[in-house]
Amino acid sequence: MDLQRRLQQLYLYLGPADGVFGESLEVALSRFQVARAVPEEPGVYGPMTRAALYAETDRPGRKGRNGSDGRGGWGDWDS
Repeated sequence: MDLQRRLQQLYLYLGPADGVFGESLEVALSRFQVARAVPEEPGVYGPMTRAALYAETDRPGRKGRNGSDGRGGWGDWDS
């Protein structure tokens, strides 16, 4: 679900964060990899892709689709 939520923060994945690695998640992951020139096989969530995705989505103040910063807590309810 972490992968899905991070791609949702970047508006690349619009499906549910349900832990299922389906076709739409694979397409979203491939788009991320191509757009960021990640040198891994498209659609494979390897260490280089993970590092690039974490670097982009772990930034403080980054707002997700629901307006939260993705860190949980009461601040998510205030948005």
